[in-house]
Amino acid sequence: MNDPKYFEIFKSLHRGGLSLWLNRTALLPLTALPIGITFLTMSLIRYYAPDDVSHFTSALVQLPADFCIGIFASLIILIIMSAPKKKDDGKPMMFAMNLANKKSILIAGALAHTVFGYLYIGGFALMDKIAEPLRIAAQQSEPQVDMGQTLIVIALLLVGLYTVRFALLPVLVVGNIDPKSFYKKFMHFGLSIPVFFIKAITMMAVGLALIIPLGLIDSIDENAAQGTVIMGGIIMDFTSAFATVIAHAWAYASLAIGVRSMMERQS
Repeated sequence: MNDPKYFEIFKSLHRGGLSLWLNRTALLPLTALPIGITFLTMSLIRYYAPDDVSHFTSALVQLPADFCIGIFASLIILIIMSAPKKKDDGKPMMFAMNLANKKSILIAGALAHTVFGYLYIGGFALMDKIAEPLRIAAQQSEPQVDMGQTLIVIALLLVGLYTVRFALLPVLVVGNIDPKSFYKKFMHFGLSIPVFFIKAITMMAVGLALIIPLGLIDSIDENAAQGTVIMGGIIMDFTSAFATVIAHAWAYASLAIGVRSMMERQS
């Protein structure tokens, strides 16, 4: 389709994953910091956080990890949005970029990623709080449905689906695209839907490939040696950290490619 309002979901996913794969030699060493901070955060939460830790406390602990992931994602977005148009001869494109002059843009993109993440965590915390009476009522011998609270939860879900579109903010900030004009220009396009699918597909694909095969580690027999249990937890936390960083990188690369394609078709 040549419609500029059309976000090519699967084409963007393919091209985003291919871009990461082709640049894996340069990008893989840069994942060390976000993976390391995320792994440390997950380990601290696993071993030291109480079972009833609040959403706010959990969000504060994850702040450094989210910011580091945001920096890495912003770098990927910057590379994709700054790359010259592909030539027809199919040869690899080479271009120079001075990252020293782009520090403020990278930080702004990381902040946009972090702020959106915390707004969404807050939304889920609010929804969990409102839905708690519904869960309690459902556990009773004679469940009673509170239509008012049920409608509120449904409304929050719809609002959450709508606000998923703001996951594009890091792409727009790093790409130097005015968010207001962008959303106004593409207001007739259900932007939340492709963004939701991009996020969901990347998380599910990476999770299926990395997390689920190692899920059996958490179900180690209770009689297993303590060292074996600790090692299993370490492997699971590291794999989860790696999967989180890769899923974010793939999602943002796909979103950046999709947005750039839309803008180029619009012009």
